[in-house]
Amino acid sequence: MGKKKMGLVPRLIIAIILGILIGEFMPLYICGTFVDMTYSGKTFTILGILWKVFLVVIAMQLIYIFLQFTVAGSIAHKNPFQMITQSALSWTRFTRSLSTRKEQT
Repeated sequence: MGKKKMGLVPRLIIAIILGILIGEFMPLYICGTFVDMTYSGKTFTILGILWKVFLVVIAMQLIYIFLQFTVAGSIAHKNPFQMITQSALSWTRFTRSLSTRKEQT
């Protein structure tokens, strides 16, 4: 026999409960973690590691974006650096237009 499928109502109840728990109590958990780090004296050691992880993540994202634009540029026969520049300029114009709309309302 196969697995029983869970109905829609139990799924919604679980999703709502998890959404409330995660949404409301996650900041308290993070705060408690930082309080524990401070109390144990490991704050600067852990923040030093987190800083290195942050830099690696940013570098990996830039490499990933470069690879995506290189593949797209090779397919479209365009320069990937010009494509990245054009996309970045478009993104900044878009975000500026959003911020001016928020200020007007």
